Amino acid sequence: MTTRFNTYHRLINKPLVVSIIFGLIGLLGSMYSLRIPFGDFHLNMIWSIAFPLMVTLTYGLTFGLLSVTIGLTFLYPFLLGFMNGYGSFVAMIALYAWIFFHGYGKKRRELKPTLLNHPYVIQLSYSVLRLLLYALLFQPLVQLNPPPWNPEAYQTISSNIVWYFSIRGVFMEMILLLIVDTLLLLPLVRKFFGLKTAPSSRYNTRVLGGFLGGGLLFILIILAMQHTLIDEVPLQTWLLPPNPKTALTLFLSSFLFIIMAGVTMRYVEKTLTSEDALKETYKRYQAIFEQMHDIYLELKTDGTILHASPSIQSALDMNEQALIGTNFCQLFLDHGTGKAWMEELDQRGGFIEKKIMIQTKAKETRVWSIHLKKVQLVEHMPRLIAMIRDVTDYEEAMDEIKRLNNDLEQRVERRTADLNATVEALERFNYVVSHDLKTPIRAIDAYAEMIYEDEQDTLSKISLKSLTAIRHVSTEMIHLIERLLNYARISHMRPKKESVDLNQLVNTTLEQLAASNKHHPFTATIVQPLPVLDSDPVLIKQVIMNLFDNAIKYQKETEPLHIEIDQHDTKDALTLIISDNGRGINQHQQEHVWELFSTSHQDTKGTGIGLSTVKRIMEAHGGSVSLFSKQNEGTTIQLSFKKSAN
Repeated sequence: MTTRFNTYHRLINKPLVVSIIFGLIGLLGSMYSLRIPFGDFHLNMIWSIAFPLMVTLTYGLTFGLLSVTIGLTFLYPFLLGFMNGYGSFVAMIALYAWIFFHGYGKKRRELKPTLLNHPYVIQLSYSVLRLLLYALLFQPLVQLNPPPWNPEAYQTISSNIVWYFSIRGVFMEMILLLIVDTLLLLPLVRKFFGLKTAPSSRYNTRVLGGFLGGGLLFILIILAMQHTLIDEVPLQTWLLPPNPKTALTLFLSSFLFIIMAGVTMRYVEKTLTSEDALKETYKRYQAIFEQMHDIYLELKTDGTILHASPSIQSALDMNEQALIGTNFCQLFLDHGTGKAWMEELDQRGGFIEKKIMIQTKAKETRVWSIHLKKVQLVEHMPRLIAMIRDVTDYEEAMDEIKRLNNDLEQRVERRTADLNATVEALERFNYVVSHDLKTPIRAIDAYAEMIYEDEQDTLSKISLKSLTAIRHVSTEMIHLIERLLNYARISHMRPKKESVDLNQLVNTTLEQLAASNKHHPFTATIVQPLPVLDSDPVLIKQVIMNLFDNAIKYQKETEPLHIEIDQHDTKDALTLIISDNGRGINQHQQEHVWELFSTSHQDTKGTGIGLSTVKRIMEAHGGSVSLFSKQNEGTTIQLSFKKSAN
């Protein structure tokens, strides 16, 4: 039951009821149309069809068609043009076309208003169609008369009459559109239709009443002067009641004044909308002006204060009214500063930015940041605008930050100096210890060698084997200490750069390693000629020697070692690329290979110093080193040297 009621309520709603009622008014009102004799015919001014048009412009195409159809307005041509017979169908088709054009135009305007879907442009398009309908259909349909409902209908009609019918209709419907468009501007009409009413339309009813009342009164005065004073016609003859001529004059004048009122209402609405927007903008900016913390001052060119923002109260403990009329320069501790600013303002093109010390009424010193600009607010009356921000807290905070930064820098310098001293002490200690360790270890090695040579016939095999082990360990210790000493020396060395032919350096190093590693043969290939490098020849040879030595040390037992040397030259850097097909390095160990004493293979006799030395030398040259390796697939090391700006 509730569902049926809701469905019924949706169907029988206000737009539907209004549409039907306005359609019936359109039909019944046509009986009271203004009829103008024209030979054997009458031209009807059908004002009532404005009601279905109003429904269409308000509710849309669907309700417009309902108003014309269910409200029976479509029958008016058959009532007023009873003698036209079948020719009345042309007026009916034109009515439906009129409603359709404006209903479709309303739908398009709701999506996107454009010039093409403006009501007046649509009316012009429809007028062309109306003229074509009458020109092509009216006379042929009249010739089909008589129809069943009127055996006496006209069977012929002059083309001039048809033309007049067409022009009358175009003229009448354009006037009705203008009137409806005007009426829809009235707040009462919009409220009746449930449309949104803008505040700017508040005077529209008065404007329409003034135009209509005043205009008709003016027309009556003119008619009275013409009939009474000039034609000497009694009042009851032409006005009480009005004769056809007077009625037509008043009727058409009413249309004219309504249209004039519509134009005026739109102008007034636009003016009021602009004024309301201006007032709203003024209120918004006034609220911002009254609540802002910064200070705004408007000055004459001599520094006299004309306006001040309320924020001056909190800044200076002074009312803005007390400040107006005083001179801007009086705010400064040094009055001469303000005068100098005025002179500087002209020299700098009308804008300066300064910081100044001022004193409040309570004798408190504050720091102001002032932007002073010359502007042309009033014609031929230049003004100075001062935007002032109290930056006392900011300045105090910046001073504190500077103090903290200075303190921090001093602490960093002290700690850096302490750290450098500690590092240098450790490196000296490392050098001394390493140097001092060499002497006893060499003595141990010498004594072991002497015992071995002198007593090898009397000692047992176990003792001889122990002596050999002692000598071997001593040799490794001496080698390790020498590497450490070399690492320590490099830490203090500064590269002595000169032109180094990498081709020659690499070939010489390979020859030396091949001679000292006859039990570990290898092959090497230089892919493309290597460039001349600006570097320290001793240190760079140490880098290449260490890398080649590592490749030989960690070669596979199942595959001959092959070393490949290549280079890549770019705009900013030169990269030397050394690759081998050795054992490779486990991915988890790669990040530690540059650390001192770190070895990637526990089953070899590496010291863990070679790659650390390589990294230090590259950093001393301002370059970098990177490693790419896969277990059992080999290793690639890239030495990148930055090019000099020259």
